[in-house]
Amino acid sequence: MENFITIQLLGDDGSAIDQECMIIGVFDVDGQDYIALAPTDDNETVLIYGYHAVDQEQFRLSDIEDEETYMKVVAEFNAIISEE
Repeated sequence: MENFITIQLLGDDGSAIDQECMIIGVFDVDGQDYIALAPTDDNETVLIYGYHAVDQEQFRLSDIEDEETYMKVVAEFNAIISEE
């Protein structure tokens, strides 16, 4: 997996914005993989998405729709970061 990827985000006006991100890591919560990304132009923001491997080199991202699941994933990410 490369250390940097470009993802497409939606701006407030609905326009598509290409955002280069550094991959912080992929981690598991309750049998589902998630990925943490840091935009290269912002040293404080972390983006977290569902991670779905397609093959060795490709993957898909998905939004975390459920707020309870999102909070659980963020808590796990914070626990991992605090261990390092």
